[in-house]
Amino acid sequence: FQIPEVSFTPVSIEIDSESPSPGETVTITAKTPTFNKNSVMFNWIVDGKKRKDLSGLGKNNFTVTAGDVGSVINIRVTAQPLNGNQGNATATIRPADIILMWYAESFIPRWYKGKALPTQGSTVRVIAMPNFIINKTFIPPANLVYIWNVDTQLNVLSGQGERVLTHQLSNLTSAIHDIEVIVEDVQQRIKKKERISIQPFDRVTVFYGVSPLGGIETRRTANRFIKYTNELNDFEIEPFFFNVKSKNDLTYRWQIGNEQFNEPVERPSLITVNTRNSATGTVPLTVTVDDDNPSNPTLSKTLRLEIE
Repeated sequence: FQIPEVSFTPVSIEIDSESPSPGETVTITAKTPTFNKNSVMFNWIVDGKKRKDLSGLGKNNFTVTAGDVGSVINIRVTAQPLNGNQGNATATIRPADIILMWYAESFIPRWYKGKALPTQGSTVRVIAMPNFIINKTFIPPANLVYIWNVDTQLNVLSGQGERVLTHQLSNLTSAIHDIEVIVEDVQQRIKKKERISIQPFDRVTVFYGVSPLGGIETRRTANRFIKYTNELNDFEIEPFFFNVKSKNDLTYRWQIGNEQFNEPVERPSLITVNTRNSATGTVPLTVTVDDDNPSNPTLSKTLRLEIE
């Protein structure tokens, strides 16, 4: 006596995101490559409950909304062709979350409360902050596996705990860098992808007035027309987002009217203008800032002093 072979209908479950973000809409599709879906009866079971509202002839897909991180959605489907044997498949959806943070290693003044921005050729660090919870246990980021892709370069950095990517931007101001990270646990129960685009900003120089007692007047820039009486006046040029460690690493060339002079030695970004016994009128004060990188153009800034 020979037991006849039973050929089960091949069926698989395809999910557009097995590790969706909380609240994300997820589409689940049952694939039956050897049968037309319209000739197959699909019966769906979600979290142990038969879903008659989702089941029926040709009903091979539906959508669900992902819950919070740490929740689980268990899915099972049976596929019964009208002229074939039943097949089944299972899948699990585990919501997860990743936040990508970045900071640029470009210069900003110590008093500046804003973020250092990336510019041409600057170095940027991207940090992945995953939130993975499995069986009510938070998975430490150091225990996860990371794969980093930059633009068309795949796997530029990978390994367990490699959650920080260091990347140098292009010298082209129009270059946009697409950075992607794929994170998964060692058992590959959760696999989450996130990406970020980074584009270089322009470098900036800003004039500020300087008072003997208060120092740099950071609350107000001196960009246009400033009126000063006959006295000594100090001005500071502050560079932002240059690829240097200190603003003293930059070269400054000063000019008042048509007269050029060398930068001060001790504090090259500061200049003192003596308007005593000067004729009234408007005098341009110009400074050119250079980082000695041939790929970066010099920046010039002019402050027009109105002397009364």
